[in-house]
Amino acid sequence: MSDSVPSGPEGLTAVWLEAALGRPVGPIAWERIGAGFGLDATLARVTWDGGRVVAKWSSPVDGRREEAFYRDLGPCIDVPLLTFFAATHGEERSVLLLEDRCDAEPGDVIAGTTRTRILALAGQAARWHARFWNAAEDLPPWRPEPEEWARGALPSVAPFLARDLPIPPRVRALLAGLAAADLVAHLRRLAEPPRTLIHGDVHLDNVLFDGDTPIVIDWPGHRRGSPAIDLARLLVEGLTVQQRPALQPEVLDAWAAALEAQGVTAPASVIQEALPSAVLWMVVATARWYTRDPHPAHPREEPLRAAVITRAMALLEELLQPM
Repeated sequence: MSDSVPSGPEGLTAVWLEAALGRPVGPIAWERIGAGFGLDATLARVTWDGGRVVAKWSSPVDGRREEAFYRDLGPCIDVPLLTFFAATHGEERSVLLLEDRCDAEPGDVIAGTTRTRILALAGQAARWHARFWNAAEDLPPWRPEPEEWARGALPSVAPFLARDLPIPPRVRALLAGLAAADLVAHLRRLAEPPRTLIHGDVHLDNVLFDGDTPIVIDWPGHRRGSPAIDLARLLVEGLTVQQRPALQPEVLDAWAAALEAQGVTAPASVIQEALPSAVLWMVVATARWYTRDPHPAHPREEPLRAAVITRAMALLEELLQPM
């Protein structure tokens, strides 16, 4: 029943937490964390004498998917993850209880990160890609209905082009002439082999750093899809415009080398064909974000999407020639 799941941190009780964890905890205290990061969930740090967890509220669909990742897939991939303790699901919401790494440093899309950390993150992505390389058919597909998504997204392009944003001329021309069939073709390319497990939302706001070791969090969007989707997000939402030109070849080389170390050789098409399609998708998706949420409530959201669209368009302009 949905009323068995607290509606938010205010509804947490020691009795509920003890039932969820299966052990006594005593009196509890909580504080909200991560405001403006992630944007899709509510997080709270819950503490008691001798222990603490992070409680994460999300939709029932996302909650069940994230629980499934931690229970079924997480143990199969050789990367650091949060410890999963428990989950409860109702008709209206889910709550996951996860390890609290308050000692780790949160990543920040807007600020970017260091060379060492982005290369380590690329290496970790290669490990989960390699583990399920062409062996992720049991997972739901990324963007299962490209025609429907294209129809919903394309009306956002014209209002986006009318905004006072520094849009590179070649990107503007591409978007102005973009037809539904073109966008569908790019989305279909991202569904072609090689397919693997992808995080789907692997940006710095979804990473904690234990020193220079990444801990990727927020896995409800894991899917079967092209590894180029994760690579595009790493390049756009892991590096600033100033960092990326010098570090992009190293990031892609680090990913390919770590993949090969796991016994998988990536075909050139991942970078030459699928990566441009993934970056175009990011540009259109962010244009849609502008249309759907023209006046964001959280003060961090506006600079966040400005950083994402600026970086995505800069990368897309560089990739237009092979497209």
